Amino acid sequence: MNNTLRNGFVVVAILVCASAIAYAIFSKRNAPPPCADLSCTADHSAKEQKSTCTEEHDHSADLANTEADHAAEAGEASHAHANETPEEIARETALAASKSRSIALSPVARKNLRLEYAKLEVKPFEQTASVPGMVVERAGRSTFVVSALMNGSIERVYPLAGQTVQAGEPLFELRLTHEDLVRVQTEYLDTVFALDVIDQEVKRLEQAAEGGAIAGKTLLEKQYQQQRLSGTLAAQTQQLLLHGLTQEQIDSIRANRSLISHVTIYAPKDDENNSQVLSSSENSEKNNTEKSSSSVCWQVQSLDVSRGKHVLAGETLCVLSNHSQLYVEGKAFEQDFAVLERMFRDSVPFSAILETGMSGADQSREEISGLTIEYLANQIDPASRAFLFYAKLPNQMESERKDTSGHVFSTWKYRPGQRFELRIPILRRDDAIVLPADAIVQEGSETFVMVAEVPGATEPQNTTGEIVFDRHPAHLLYRDRFSAIVENDGELPLGRFVAARGSYQIYLAIRNQSGGAVDPHAGHNH
Repeated sequence: MNNTLRNGFVVVAILVCASAIAYAIFSKRNAPPPCADLSCTADHSAKEQKSTCTEEHDHSADLANTEADHAAEAGEASHAHANETPEEIARETALAASKSRSIALSPVARKNLRLEYAKLEVKPFEQTASVPGMVVERAGRSTFVVSALMNGSIERVYPLAGQTVQAGEPLFELRLTHEDLVRVQTEYLDTVFALDVIDQEVKRLEQAAEGGAIAGKTLLEKQYQQQRLSGTLAAQTQQLLLHGLTQEQIDSIRANRSLISHVTIYAPKDDENNSQVLSSSENSEKNNTEKSSSSVCWQVQSLDVSRGKHVLAGETLCVLSNHSQLYVEGKAFEQDFAVLERMFRDSVPFSAILETGMSGADQSREEISGLTIEYLANQIDPASRAFLFYAKLPNQMESERKDTSGHVFSTWKYRPGQRFELRIPILRRDDAIVLPADAIVQEGSETFVMVAEVPGATEPQNTTGEIVFDRHPAHLLYRDRFSAIVENDGELPLGRFVAARGSYQIYLAIRNQSGGAVDPHAGHNH
């Protein structure tokens, strides 16, 4: 290791010595010859001074030529303006000013900007405060739990999960296995048979008693027995009703002289009454004809059983939902209680904004107006300090589709969980110009609107040629996410149209147009 380091130092020293020798030889060859006397040195100094003076003179001459060129150009421009009339000069000045505040857009350019328009007009406007809101179900009204009213086995499931069913439409077919229900039906049917016999015996004895063939005491005993059986039959009827059978089903037992072994469970007829329909197989045809007269639509929100499953009384079979009426749940702060209480007391309407479509340029807003507060919460959430209030939201079917098996699937326009922006009115103005928020262009302390110059009352969207847009200053009084209030000070031409969308792009195009030519001396210094 030591030998290697020593050899390396020797090589480096040799290279350094060789470099020094080469530099000395090169310096000697390029050195100027020595002067014989002082005059030679003076000559050399004079030559160097003369060369320096010559370079300075050339540079001064270049500067003089450049200034002369500029003066000549200025003189030519002055001469050109001197030949123009005052009217031509005024026209050129007005043209230059027009370029600084207006631009002409072709139909293709307007399509590329996706321009929308708004009319300059004075109309009432309510200054609002925005609070978050969400669509929720109405507790106890929007959903209905279909449960088994008696023990049995599921023989058939009619709907599919997510399917839309009409009121009175069959849901399940249940085979009864409850021993107590079978026993009560049997006792009821025995009583019916016994009562039939007694009725016939009473009729025979009444005819015999009229002829004096039997004593009246015998007839009276049979009539007492008839009354006891009628009372027993009424008690058994109430017992069957408590087991979940309907009066129609009990009447069918008596009419057909047979027990009910299967029952069909139907969708409830009325979402407000929430009456579950339960019918025997013999009456299913009648229920199918009645379901078409009802307009109540249910959607199978969850399906909890399958064929062959044994269920007990009270067990959930499915959950139905009806979203024809929903709530909008708003979340305000506790300091807003006074405003909300006034709106609740006076039924002041407010609006809700729903963002629709894809995000980006194609996103649009849907405004739902005329909502009123249904009720205010009686407590404040201790965790979020939010004060809740609720408003009714009418709903409607958006689309419907039927598959090859005949099952109908539909969607509602509004669904629980959707988020809204609720606009609570605070202050009303009747003397200002109301525009969409995107129609306003702000640059520093300046505010502009882009007015479309179209002939007469023609709407810009119906114009096929070029449209000139003028930049007009405006005094902005209020602006939120959706609307802006501009002062009606007489500066803006009422009745004209402005760009409600794409106004900032038009403003940038005007700035680029009035920027002027590029300086040919940009980047050069003298």
